[in-house]
Amino acid sequence: MITLTDREKEVLRYVVDNFIQSAAPVGSRSVSKKTDLNLSSATIRNVMSDLEEMEFLDTPHTSAGRIPTDKGYRYYVDMLMNHENISKKDVYLFKEFFNDKNLNFLDSQDIFNETSRLLGKITRLLSVVSQPNISKGVFEKLEFVSVASDRILVVLKIKSGILKTVIME
Repeated sequence: MITLTDREKEVLRYVVDNFIQSAAPVGSRSVSKKTDLNLSSATIRNVMSDLEEMEFLDTPHTSAGRIPTDKGYRYYVDMLMNHENISKKDVYLFKEFFNDKNLNFLDSQDIFNETSRLLGKITRLLSVVSQPNISKGVFEKLEFVSVASDRILVVLKIKSGILKTVIME
């Protein structure tokens, strides 16, 4: 991963944070006035231009400010974002739900729904979990694993790396 200077990191952090809040391109004047960088708008524009050349930021049109790219978001999440620890209570909720006893009796839609509900509860944000459509995938491998005298685990692997498992009696 590319190493950014402290100045570039702070500008990227501000642009991503601000864009998440406002969904509007972020200008150099805003960064200059609302950060502790003590840099002129022109200097901020140069930093933003460098970040754009490295593909962390993009300009939606000529006179607009900058918006984060996928690469910019990825760097923000991996390197700049403050991460919070999950409480022991929330870890327990996940472990309790995702134990083998529960998973054997639920269909995949119930698992996705419960995962979304638990993520929403923990983060206090809207949570959406979607299931990939494997009906148009290219078959790669089929495996059968005996899990009991009257049960077998069927594992279907699609070329994209998706696995589908089903327990049959």
